Amino acid sequence: MMSESLIVAVLNGYARELFDSDMDNKTALKTLRLLVDNRIYTYDEILYAMKLLLDKEIYSIEWTACVVDLLQNVMDALGLQPIFYTKQVQEICTKVIGEVIRATTGNDKDAAAVKFILGFFEKLAFGGVDIQQIGKDDVLFSSISDQGDFKKGFIHLQQKQLSDWSRFDIVKKGGSLADVQRFMKDGSLTIDSRDQGGILLTHLCAAYDRVDLLEWLVSEGMDLNALDAQRRTTLDVAKASKASLATKWIVEWKAKTIIGSFLRRSYYHTMHRRRLLQSNDAATLIQSVIRAYATRKIFANVLVRRLEESQHFASVWGRAIASLTMSHLQLVGLILESN
Repeated sequence: MMSESLIVAVLNGYARELFDSDMDNKTALKTLRLLVDNRIYTYDEILYAMKLLLDKEIYSIEWTACVVDLLQNVMDALGLQPIFYTKQVQEICTKVIGEVIRATTGNDKDAAAVKFILGFFEKLAFGGVDIQQIGKDDVLFSSISDQGDFKKGFIHLQQKQLSDWSRFDIVKKGGSLADVQRFMKDGSLTIDSRDQGGILLTHLCAAYDRVDLLEWLVSEGMDLNALDAQRRTTLDVAKASKASLATKWIVEWKAKTIIGSFLRRSYYHTMHRRRLLQSNDAATLIQSVIRAYATRKIFANVLVRRLEESQHFASVWGRAIASLTMSHLQLVGLILESN
């Protein structure tokens, strides 16, 4: 059974350490990384195991906060993006809400835990996870006063997410490029903003066949290969929406990018080879100069001595040659000719 598996035991151990002491989460997840790297457990199984930790009926807000803290550290350590596991994350959040409502007593320690958990929910909402339906099926959550710290804070997050989604209407209602640029400039929309369903601005512009917006967003650094909650690229969304202009532009842009990348690599490779040849020629020239200098330095004394000796013997050989008679010279010539 999953409740008795190794992954649950590992996560429970980490959560217990967080609950009992201040654990350094960044160095304490080595076993979990080992299990994932060796493909023993998938991300889906890890998230399911996290949900099982909330089924222990401890009813302690500190324990719930520790599990939430562990979940955040697991996602950070493994690079797990909640937008791609929306259903599992929503189920965990529903469990968390139930535990918080049952365990909150209203003291200062509970208030700190509530603030931390609401901060976690805010990160999820900003990352594209739909929090609108979370808690609606929990009878206890629905029955408590909206003025409670946790419920009040959570409702505020839901309203804020709806407000953030409404800003994407500028594209849906045919707003101009200048309107979108103004929203981006004042921070109403960002490169990382996600609409309902986890789609980015590039996906939405592709769906509405807005090539002018796509061109500008790409120039601002947005990635056409970024994925929405359904793991679709911008081109996938354009094709699914039958947006012909956007599809044509994205295909052409990708082709230009690939060709440009190839030409840049070819150019850099050619320049590298040329610089390598120039470097080798320069090295050969430098080596020849150094060898010549070293040879002159090594044999300098010998050459000077030979020069001095040649000058000394020049006078001796000169007198010897001068003493030879003409007959001697003719004899020497005949001997040389015979040889």
